[in-house]
Amino acid sequence: MSPLTTGLIVAAVVAALVAIVYFGGRWLRRRMLDPPGVRAAAGALRTAGLAAPPLRDGLTSKSSEQALPHLLALLDTPGVALCGPDGAVLGADGPGGHHAEQVGDTVLVAIRSDRRQLASCPPCGRAGCQVSRAIIAPLSAGGRPVGALVVLAGVAVGPYLVRATDETARFITTQLELADLAGSRADLARAEVRALRAQISPHFIYNALTTIAAFVRANMPFGSGGALTPQEAWDLAAFIGAQPRPGGETAAKRTTPTAPPPP
Repeated sequence: MSPLTTGLIVAAVVAALVAIVYFGGRWLRRRMLDPPGVRAAAGALRTAGLAAPPLRDGLTSKSSEQALPHLLALLDTPGVALCGPDGAVLGADGPGGHHAEQVGDTVLVAIRSDRRQLASCPPCGRAGCQVSRAIIAPLSAGGRPVGALVVLAGVAVGPYLVRATDETARFITTQLELADLAGSRADLARAEVRALRAQISPHFIYNALTTIAAFVRANMPFGSGGALTPQEAWDLAAFIGAQPRPGGETAAKRTTPTAPPPP
């Protein structure tokens, strides 16, 4: 073997070793810094974050329609559905979502007992649909039942899917409780405004009467037996009508007469 051939072989071997070390180091570093478990958790958190905003508006048909695609991706099952407190299906997603209508009685049992239930789904005859079981987890908010999460699966229902269903139901419950809290805050703000208006109204009336008394005293000396002229009475009414009223209503929103009535 010539020295040139030997040199080329050695160079090729060295280049291969360098490439193995370089790319192997990058792969190992990537595995250490971003292992598959962390990537999966990050993906699950992102999917759950997408499902949260609709649920914070309460459990309705609209919020269910918006949240269900993300819940389906989170659970990775043939179908998932959300039901109301009466057991009615608010929305379903996935190729097997239509089976949620078949387990209405078990949904009511889960809601009333506040316990997870497992139900069987009769075959639907649709091509490719292998749904035969349903896991039903009750949902509550503020200590009251508000509905149920229905997770549709095949014949085998493992402990991982059961636990994932429970955790997803707990996540949904948290979002619904946040929706109730936001509604309570809005109700409290409205109650405070009503109380403030109730406090302001007597002051407005008192000030109006005080203005009338002061105007009359200035223009009708005691014992004079005089009376206000139509123009003076009209000016007084216009002045009182132009004052701010409870509720933030301004004078610009009201019609104030600009001329006295005909004599």
